[in-house]
Amino acid sequence: TYKGWISWGEFLGTVRSWSSYEEAQKIVQAANITTAKEYYQKYTELGLPSNPNITYKEEWISWKEFLGTVRSWPSYKEAQKIVQAAHITTQREYLQKYKDLGLPYSPHIIYKEQWVSWGDFLLPTDF
Repeated sequence: TYKGWISWGEFLGTVRSWSSYEEAQKIVQAANITTAKEYYQKYTELGLPSNPNITYKEEWISWKEFLGTVRSWPSYKEAQKIVQAAHITTQREYLQKYKDLGLPYSPHIIYKEQWVSWGDFLLPTDF
């Protein structure tokens, strides 16, 4: 209703200037926060924004990247050898055993550059 309206924070004088993305990331990782749930429980005491994905939208990739909990997966060829050594021949079987093998839930996304098909991933090439 008011001309020149910016936000409630501006109106109430509570606008905050946040740390840079990199600084916020260091703060969170130094506090050993490993989940978004933990972040939401502690962000105020750390002086961080409630929605870092919005505050840092230009730099934001994912919660795991922000929190420093990104896993590194074996290469496509290594993952392929692991599933083939485990004699997994169906997608359903893979989804039942992937955690025990240390593999990603969505190999077609993680290995999108090399991905051909489930058959190619699960079955030996000399099959």
